[in-house]
Amino acid sequence: MSGSETPLLEIDDLRVQYKRKRLFGASTVLTAVDGVSLSLQRGKTLGLVGESGCGKSTLMRSLFGLTPIVSGSIKVMGEDVTGSGRRARRRLSSRMQMVFQDPYSALDPRMTVHEIVAEPLRLAGRYRAQEVTDLLDRVGVTAEMARRKPSEFSGGQRQRVGIARALALSPDILILDEPVSALDVSIQAQVLNLLADLQQSLQLTYLFVSHDLSVIRHIADDVAVMYRGRIVEEGTSERVFAHPADAYTRSLLAAIPAMGPSEARRRRATAAESEPSPGSAAPEA
Repeated sequence: MSGSETPLLEIDDLRVQYKRKRLFGASTVLTAVDGVSLSLQRGKTLGLVGESGCGKSTLMRSLFGLTPIVSGSIKVMGEDVTGSGRRARRRLSSRMQMVFQDPYSALDPRMTVHEIVAEPLRLAGRYRAQEVTDLLDRVGVTAEMARRKPSEFSGGQRQRVGIARALALSPDILILDEPVSALDVSIQAQVLNLLADLQQSLQLTYLFVSHDLSVIRHIADDVAVMYRGRIVEEGTSERVFAHPADAYTRSLLAAIPAMGPSEARRRRATAAESEPSPGSAAPEA
Protein backbone atom coordinates (compact mmCIF):
# COMPACT_ATOMS: atom_id res chain seq x y z
CA MET A 1 0.00 0.00 0.00
CA SER A 2 2.82 2.34 -0.77
CA GLY A 3 2.52 5.47 -2.82
CA SER A 4 4.70 8.33 -4.04
CA GLU A 5 2.69 10.91 -2.09
CA THR A 6 2.97 11.51 1.63
CA PRO A 7 0.21 9.49 3.29
CA LEU A 8 -2.65 11.57 4.68
CA LEU A 9 -2.60 9.45 7.83
CA GLU A 10 0.43 7.51 8.99
CA ILE A 11 0.48 5.37 12.13
CA ASP A 12 3.90 4.03 13.08
CA ASP A 13 4.52 1.29 15.67
CA LEU A 14 1.68 2.50 17.89
CA ARG A 15 1.29 0.91 21.31
CA VAL A 16 -1.51 1.49 23.82
CA GLN A 17 -1.64 -0.18 27.23
CA TYR A 18 -4.00 -0.21 30.19
CA LYS A 19 -3.33 -1.11 33.80
CA ARG A 20 -5.81 -3.50 35.34
CA LYS A 21 -6.00 -3.21 39.11
CA ARG A 22 -6.51 -6.31 41.22
CA LEU A 23 -8.01 -6.54 44.68
CA PHE A 24 -4.97 -8.50 45.84
CA GLY A 25 -1.50 -8.42 44.36
CA ALA A 26 0.16 -6.25 41.75
CA SER A 27 -1.79 -4.74 38.86
CA THR A 28 -1.41 -6.24 35.39
CA VAL A 29 -0.80 -4.49 32.08
CA LEU A 30 -3.11 -5.07 29.11
CA THR A 31 -1.72 -4.27 25.68
CA ALA A 32 -4.72 -3.22 23.59
CA VAL A 33 -2.72 -1.94 20.58
CA ASP A 34 0.61 -3.64 20.02
CA GLY A 35 2.99 -2.06 17.50
CA VAL A 36 0.40 -1.15 14.86
CA SER A 37 1.60 0.58 11.69
CA LEU A 38 -0.83 1.74 8.99
CA SER A 39 -0.97 4.38 6.26
CA LEU A 40 -3.77 5.93 4.23
CA GLN A 41 -3.27 7.38 0.77
CA ARG A 42 -5.39 10.25 -0.51
CA GLY A 43 -8.74 9.26 -1.99
CA LYS A 44 -8.45 5.62 -0.86
CA THR A 45 -10.30 3.48 1.67
CA LEU A 46 -8.40 1.32 4.13
CA GLY A 47 -10.61 -1.29 5.77
CA LEU A 48 -9.57 -2.25 9.29
CA VAL A 49 -11.24 -5.51 10.24
CA GLY A 50 -11.26 -7.73 13.29
CA GLU A 51 -13.55 -9.21 15.88
CA SER A 52 -14.86 -7.29 18.88
CA GLY A 53 -12.14 -6.80 21.47
CA CYS A 54 -9.22 -6.93 19.03
CA GLY A 55 -8.23 -3.30 19.69
CA LYS A 56 -9.92 -1.48 16.80
CA SER A 57 -11.86 1.01 18.96
CA THR A 58 -8.84 1.74 21.14
CA LEU A 59 -6.83 2.49 18.01
CA MET A 60 -9.55 4.86 16.78
CA ARG A 61 -9.67 6.70 20.11
CA SER A 62 -5.90 7.10 20.12
CA LEU A 63 -6.06 8.95 16.78
CA PHE A 64 -8.09 11.70 18.45
CA GLY A 65 -6.05 11.87 21.64
CA LEU A 66 -8.73 10.11 23.70
CA THR A 67 -6.45 7.27 24.78
CA PRO A 68 -2.89 7.68 26.15
CA ILE A 69 -0.21 6.31 23.83
CA VAL A 70 2.73 4.41 25.30
CA SER A 71 4.92 4.62 22.21
CA GLY A 72 4.82 5.14 18.46
CA SER A 73 3.63 8.09 16.39
CA ILE A 74 0.64 9.45 14.48
CA LYS A 75 1.12 11.80 11.55
CA VAL A 76 -1.69 13.64 9.76
CA MET A 77 -0.71 15.10 6.39
CA GLY A 78 2.94 14.81 7.43
CA GLU A 79 2.49 16.58 10.79
CA ASP A 80 3.26 14.59 13.93
CA VAL A 81 0.22 14.96 16.20
CA THR A 82 1.21 12.33 18.78
CA GLY A 83 0.42 13.71 22.21
CA SER A 84 -0.62 17.08 20.79
CA GLY A 85 -2.33 19.63 23.02
CA ARG A 86 -5.86 20.99 22.76
CA ARG A 87 -5.04 23.70 20.23
CA ALA A 88 -3.33 21.29 17.85
CA ARG A 89 -6.19 18.82 18.23
CA ARG A 90 -8.67 21.56 17.36
CA ARG A 91 -6.70 22.28 14.21
CA LEU A 92 -6.65 18.56 13.49
CA SER A 93 -10.45 18.47 13.56
CA SER A 94 -10.54 20.39 10.29
CA ARG A 95 -8.52 17.60 8.67
CA MET A 96 -9.93 14.46 10.27
CA GLN A 97 -13.42 13.68 11.58
CA MET A 98 -15.20 10.62 12.89
CA VAL A 99 -18.51 8.94 12.08
CA PHE A 100 -19.67 6.87 15.04
CA GLN A 101 -21.14 3.39 15.17
CA ASP A 102 -24.42 4.14 16.92
CA PRO A 103 -26.53 6.79 15.15
CA TYR A 104 -28.98 6.73 18.06
CA SER A 105 -26.56 7.89 20.76
CA ALA A 106 -24.22 9.98 18.59
CA LEU A 107 -26.73 12.84 18.09
CA ASP A 108 -27.94 15.23 20.79
CA PRO A 109 -31.68 14.52 21.19
CA ARG A 110 -32.36 18.09 22.39
CA MET A 111 -31.13 19.72 19.17
CA THR A 112 -32.69 19.90 15.74
CA VAL A 113 -30.83 18.28 12.88
CA HIS A 114 -29.91 21.73 11.54
CA GLU A 115 -28.42 22.67 14.91
CA ILE A 116 -26.46 19.40 15.12
CA VAL A 117 -24.77 19.91 11.74
CA ALA A 118 -24.29 23.63 12.43
CA GLU A 119 -22.51 23.10 15.76
CA PRO A 120 -18.96 22.45 14.45
CA LEU A 121 -19.33 25.40 12.07
CA ARG A 122 -20.42 27.67 14.92
CA LEU A 123 -17.48 26.56 17.06
CA ALA A 124 -15.13 27.33 14.17
CA GLY A 125 -16.78 30.73 13.58
CA ARG A 126 -17.88 29.70 10.10
CA TYR A 127 -21.62 29.18 10.44
CA ARG A 128 -23.83 29.91 7.44
CA ALA A 129 -27.35 28.54 7.31
CA GLN A 130 -27.13 27.79 3.60
CA GLU A 131 -23.98 25.74 4.08
CA VAL A 132 -25.80 23.54 6.59
CA THR A 133 -28.70 23.15 4.17
CA ASP A 134 -26.27 22.19 1.40
CA LEU A 135 -24.51 19.64 3.62
CA LEU A 136 -27.78 17.98 4.55
CA ASP A 137 -28.96 17.99 0.97
CA ARG A 138 -25.72 16.26 -0.06
CA VAL A 139 -26.53 13.33 2.24
CA GLY A 140 -30.23 13.20 1.29
CA VAL A 141 -31.83 15.14 4.16
CA THR A 142 -34.25 17.89 3.08
CA ALA A 143 -34.53 21.38 4.55
CA GLU A 144 -37.93 20.49 5.98
CA MET A 145 -36.48 17.46 7.75
CA ALA A 146 -33.69 19.62 9.19
CA ARG A 147 -36.20 21.29 11.52
CA ARG A 148 -36.91 17.97 13.24
CA LYS A 149 -35.09 16.29 16.11
CA PRO A 150 -33.21 12.97 15.88
CA SER A 151 -36.01 11.03 17.60
CA GLU A 152 -38.14 11.57 14.48
CA PHE A 153 -35.59 9.87 12.22
CA SER A 154 -34.83 6.27 11.35
CA GLY A 155 -31.41 4.77 12.02
CA GLY A 156 -30.28 5.25 8.43
CA GLN A 157 -31.44 8.88 8.39
CA ARG A 158 -29.62 9.56 11.66
CA GLN A 159 -26.42 8.12 10.25
CA ARG A 160 -26.79 10.44 7.25
CA VAL A 161 -27.01 13.35 9.69
CA GLY A 162 -23.89 12.08 11.45
CA ILE A 163 -22.05 11.97 8.13
CA ALA A 164 -23.17 15.54 7.31
CA ARG A 165 -21.89 16.74 10.69
CA ALA A 166 -18.54 15.03 10.08
CA LEU A 167 -18.26 16.79 6.70
CA ALA A 168 -19.06 20.24 8.10
CA LEU A 169 -15.42 21.37 8.46
CA SER A 170 -14.42 19.92 5.07
CA PRO A 171 -12.02 17.26 6.41
CA ASP A 172 -9.70 15.25 4.21
CA ILE A 173 -10.04 12.08 6.30
CA LEU A 174 -13.09 10.34 7.76
CA ILE A 175 -12.63 7.71 10.44
CA LEU A 176 -15.68 5.46 10.12
CA ASP A 177 -16.15 3.32 13.22
CA GLU A 178 -18.58 0.50 12.33
CA PRO A 179 -20.85 3.07 10.61
CA VAL A 180 -23.41 0.56 9.30
CA SER A 181 -23.32 -2.23 11.87
CA ALA A 182 -26.39 -0.89 13.73
CA LEU A 183 -28.47 -0.63 10.54
CA ASP A 184 -30.69 -3.07 8.65
CA VAL A 185 -29.01 -4.77 5.69
CA SER A 186 -31.03 -2.84 3.07
CA ILE A 187 -30.17 0.45 4.77
CA GLN A 188 -26.51 -0.56 5.06
CA ALA A 189 -26.27 -0.71 1.27
CA GLN A 190 -27.75 2.79 0.92
CA VAL A 191 -25.31 4.29 3.42
CA LEU A 192 -22.34 2.50 1.83
CA ASN A 193 -23.35 3.81 -1.60
CA LEU A 194 -23.65 7.32 -0.14
CA LEU A 195 -20.15 7.06 1.34
CA ALA A 196 -18.78 5.89 -2.02
CA ASP A 197 -20.45 8.81 -3.82
CA LEU A 198 -19.13 11.32 -1.27
CA GLN A 199 -15.63 9.92 -1.54
CA GLN A 200 -15.64 10.31 -5.29
CA SER A 201 -17.11 13.81 -5.34
CA LEU A 202 -15.12 15.22 -2.39
CA GLN A 203 -11.89 13.20 -2.78
CA LEU A 204 -12.21 11.90 0.77
CA THR A 205 -9.92 9.37 2.40
CA TYR A 206 -11.52 6.73 4.64
CA LEU A 207 -10.33 4.54 7.47
CA PHE A 208 -13.28 2.16 7.61
CA VAL A 209 -13.44 0.03 10.75
CA SER A 210 -15.65 -3.06 10.80
CA HIS A 211 -15.96 -6.61 12.08
CA ASP A 212 -17.89 -7.49 8.90
CA LEU A 213 -15.67 -8.61 6.03
CA SER A 214 -18.55 -8.55 3.55
CA VAL A 215 -18.90 -4.79 4.19
CA ILE A 216 -15.14 -4.26 3.94
CA ARG A 217 -15.09 -6.14 0.63
CA HIS A 218 -17.73 -3.78 -0.75
CA ILE A 219 -15.98 -0.51 0.09
CA ALA A 220 -12.24 -0.95 0.78
CA ASP A 221 -9.30 -0.57 -1.59
CA ASP A 222 -6.91 -2.03 0.97
CA VAL A 223 -7.46 -4.21 4.03
CA ALA A 224 -5.67 -4.59 7.36
CA VAL A 225 -6.68 -7.46 9.63
CA MET A 226 -6.31 -6.91 13.39
CA TYR A 227 -6.04 -9.72 15.92
CA ARG A 228 -5.29 -9.28 19.63
CA GLY A 229 -3.95 -5.78 19.17
CA ARG A 230 -1.73 -6.53 16.19
CA ILE A 231 -2.01 -6.27 12.42
CA VAL A 232 -1.65 -9.85 11.23
CA GLU A 233 -2.32 -9.27 7.53
CA GLU A 234 -2.36 -6.29 5.18
CA GLY A 235 -2.78 -5.92 1.44
CA THR A 236 -5.07 -4.91 -1.37
CA SER A 237 -8.67 -5.92 -0.93
CA GLU A 238 -8.48 -8.13 -4.02
CA ARG A 239 -5.41 -10.00 -2.76
CA VAL A 240 -6.58 -10.47 0.83
CA PHE A 241 -9.98 -11.83 -0.20
CA ALA A 242 -8.65 -14.05 -2.99
CA HIS A 243 -5.43 -15.28 -1.33
CA PRO A 244 -5.45 -14.69 2.44
CA ALA A 245 -2.03 -15.38 3.93
CA ASP A 246 -2.86 -15.50 7.64
CA ALA A 247 -4.84 -18.25 9.35
CA TYR A 248 -6.96 -15.74 11.26
CA THR A 249 -7.92 -13.97 8.04
CA ARG A 250 -8.93 -17.30 6.52
CA SER A 251 -11.12 -18.05 9.53
CA LEU A 252 -12.86 -14.69 9.19
CA LEU A 253 -13.45 -15.26 5.48
CA ALA A 254 -14.85 -18.71 6.15
CA ALA A 255 -17.41 -17.15 8.50
CA ILE A 256 -18.94 -14.98 5.76
CA PRO A 257 -22.25 -16.51 4.57
CA ALA A 258 -21.55 -18.37 1.32
CA MET A 259 -23.56 -17.74 -1.84
CA GLY A 260 -23.66 -21.38 -2.96
CA PRO A 261 -22.40 -24.95 -2.30
CA SER A 262 -19.16 -24.56 -4.28
CA GLU A 263 -18.28 -21.35 -2.45
CA ALA A 264 -19.07 -22.98 0.89
CA ARG A 265 -16.76 -25.92 0.08
CA ARG A 266 -13.96 -23.58 -0.98
CA ARG A 267 -14.20 -21.60 2.24
CA ARG A 268 -14.22 -24.71 4.43
CA ALA A 269 -11.11 -25.96 2.67
CA THR A 270 -9.38 -22.60 3.07
CA ALA A 271 -10.27 -22.33 6.75
CA ALA A 272 -9.06 -25.87 7.42
CA GLU A 273 -5.54 -25.10 6.22
CA SER A 274 -4.62 -23.75 9.64
CA GLU A 275 -6.01 -22.23 12.78
CA PRO A 276 -5.03 -18.85 14.26
CA SER A 277 -2.42 -19.22 16.97
CA PRO A 278 -3.06 -17.32 20.20
CA GLY A 279 -0.98 -14.16 20.51
CA SER A 280 0.61 -12.78 23.63
CA ALA A 281 -1.10 -9.40 23.36
CA ALA A 282 -4.18 -8.91 25.49
CA PRO A 283 -7.48 -7.90 23.88
CA GLU A 284 -8.93 -4.44 24.14
CA ALA A 285 -10.52 -3.52 27.42
